[in-house]
Amino acid sequence: MSYIRSGSNPEKLYIWGGLDTAEIAEGSKPTWGIPINIFDGLLKKYHRRFHEFPCQYKGAKVDEVWVDEDGNEGVSDAHLKPLQFKVKLSYEDHSVIMWLVTWEYIVNGEINKL
Repeated sequence: MSYIRSGSNPEKLYIWGGLDTAEIAEGSKPTWGIPINIFDGLLKKYHRRFHEFPCQYKGAKVDEVWVDEDGNEGVSDAHLKPLQFKVKLSYEDHSVIMWLVTWEYIVNGEINKL
């Protein structure tokens, strides 16, 4: 099952589900994963909570994050580098930052299949 498979993908983000793991690849960074039952549980919980942040399920978490144009989290000088709202998906020592529309696409695309 593929969560993101767009040919036009400026985030260079690919998420796909195997039998046991939702695999996450971003650009040239090493691929990592979330157990599929935990990933699906996070999607369901997020949807049940009316798409509110933060949302956590068995160690997997989605939260809002503000990043500058270089992808750095946190506060920066707004005059030099304006901040953008994004979503951070994390599990254990791994995380990926994506646009809200990307996260909502994953949730809305999968919630009816679960």
